[in-house]
Amino acid sequence: MKKKNKDCSAPQETNRQFTLRNYSKTPSYILPVYDPSYCHKIIEIAAEGNHVATMCVELGIHSQTTFYKWVREHEEFQQAYEYARLVSLAYHEQLLKHMAVGELDPKGYKALMTTLHNKYPEEYKAMSGSTTSVELNFTNNVTNIDQATLDAKIESLNARLGLTKKPQEIEVMVSEVIIEEDRNV
Repeated sequence: MKKKNKDCSAPQETNRQFTLRNYSKTPSYILPVYDPSYCHKIIEIAAEGNHVATMCVELGIHSQTTFYKWVREHEEFQQAYEYARLVSLAYHEQLLKHMAVGELDPKGYKALMTTLHNKYPEEYKAMSGSTTSVELNFTNNVTNIDQATLDAKIESLNARLGLTKKPQEIEVMVSEVIIEEDRNV
């Protein structure tokens, strides 16, 4: 049985949100040439919440290295890229707002926060637990002490804390309150 050759030049469009307009439009052996019109295009792509990988594919750039080279070499492209990052951040923050007010299903909250933390670490660095560390150091000094020494330590701690009643007195007071409440019922 012969297998049919499948066209691998573009993914099947199964989801409206995932369409790559210029997927594999130019062969990879042809180096793309910078075009100032790309400045406007990357902002449009970012307005849909997309990032550099999608920008590259949509523009027919086969390498993020080329994209970042253009950012370094062309001032207008660098400014457009900075603005595109801002536009994409605004898009994701709008999603977050719509989740917060119940207009969107919050199931994607963790994924969205991961995206915000990874793509915009300066703005969302506090959202990660990875920047917090807790170090616990203790020595396990278990000693056997008699009841009198234990009572003396408890009394010393109570005095430092400003507690004037002994535990036995507190027990009696609690039981008196319980008895009084039972009588009133």
